[in-house]
Amino acid sequence: MVIMPASGSRYDGTALALQGGGSHGAFTWGVLDALFEFGVKPDAVSGLSSRAILAAMAAQGFARDGQDGARSAMAKFWNRVAATDWLTPITKAFGHWLPGFEIGRNVSNTIAMQGLSAMTSMFGPLSLNPLGQNPLRPTLADLLNQPALCDPAAPTLYIAATAVETGRPRTFSNAEITIDALLASACLPPIFPAVIIDGVACLDGAYSGNPPLAPLIARQPKRLILVRAQSRQRVGVPEKPAEIHNRIQELAVQTAVEAELSILPAQTHLIEYNADTALADLPPASRLNTEKAFLDRLFLAGRAAHRAAEAA
Repeated sequence: MVIMPASGSRYDGTALALQGGGSHGAFTWGVLDALFEFGVKPDAVSGLSSRAILAAMAAQGFARDGQDGARSAMAKFWNRVAATDWLTPITKAFGHWLPGFEIGRNVSNTIAMQGLSAMTSMFGPLSLNPLGQNPLRPTLADLLNQPALCDPAAPTLYIAATAVETGRPRTFSNAEITIDALLASACLPPIFPAVIIDGVACLDGAYSGNPPLAPLIARQPKRLILVRAQSRQRVGVPEKPAEIHNRIQELAVQTAVEAELSILPAQTHLIEYNADTALADLPPASRLNTEKAFLDRLFLAGRAAHRAAEAA
């Protein structure tokens, strides 16, 4: 598979669709970093969860300094995620219920997230996070540049969240993308309360489409690049409850994606990158692992996936 690099034109007829998946978005970061380095200049991007934020960072970077600006903006976001160690405000509260929990957190964020998964099965977000704190808010307050998103040099964005009461997707485009819109797209209901936007309670966009393809398909792009960050194929049959639940979620996501791809225009060339190999040995809780070494590992796996595709 070969993607022709962009010419001197502003756009190259490419649409990007980015699946959500928490910290696994670092794999998508690696793929996009390689694509932009290679010269791809998308004219539209859809994403949700951490990929919504990644898409917004890339778009404002494009507006400032083309592909180099997009790569720099994405790296700045993920470096801030790693430096912030966003589990801290939540896991501090766990000491009141689980003495010694902090020890597990200090060993590994993944171990902490396994404990968090157990806690969220017993307590709601108002118990775990009574103040509704979202550690991404100050990061976005520092990094999000809304005027840049509205610049003509920025690609068109489609950021998805899910309306809690109707189950319908809420799609936000460039001028509508605020901190709250991005937080809604990445809102995990066991941990964070729903984000209210224009009187509508919204949660993670993955519940209504992961990723949203309809807005991109309607544009009839020359190329649709789909970055799958949910495992499409896994070896073996899961036996543990958490693994079974995780696989059911993955299958539901892929089924919805395949349904939308079935209406892809004949003239649109589909290019896919999947994270199956990179995610094969990771537990479900790793989606909330923000350790720098872990994020760097997935970033390099994403870049490696691009190299492998180019060599094929």
